[in-house]
Amino acid sequence: DDLNTPQAIASMHELANRIFHEEDIEKMDRLKADLLAAGAIVGLLQQSPEAWFKGQPPDSAGPSNSEIDKQIAARIAARKSKDFTEADRIRGALAAQGVILEDGPGGTTWRRQ
Repeated sequence: DDLNTPQAIASMHELANRIFHEEDIEKMDRLKADLLAAGAIVGLLQQSPEAWFKGQPPDSAGPSNSEIDKQIAARIAARKSKDFTEADRIRGALAAQGVILEDGPGGTTWRRQ
């Protein structure tokens, strides 16, 4: 009747450690399936990390994912035209709304704080 959540999470952590150290691919796949099944029971591990970081709580007043993408496109255009003041303004405006931009070799990615 009562799920011991701390024990469930501890068991999941143990499974994750076993996956990390496992060298046999088939055994690793079975352990991963077990970890995902355990996560489903407690409502965890249901999204990819990228989707989770971009998730917006239903009651959040922050910008939508598409609004963020539009602002990033505008920032990229500003940087290409060497309007760094505008690019910095866009980054600051998004940061004020809880959106962190990360520039890397593959382009700009973002996540919510």
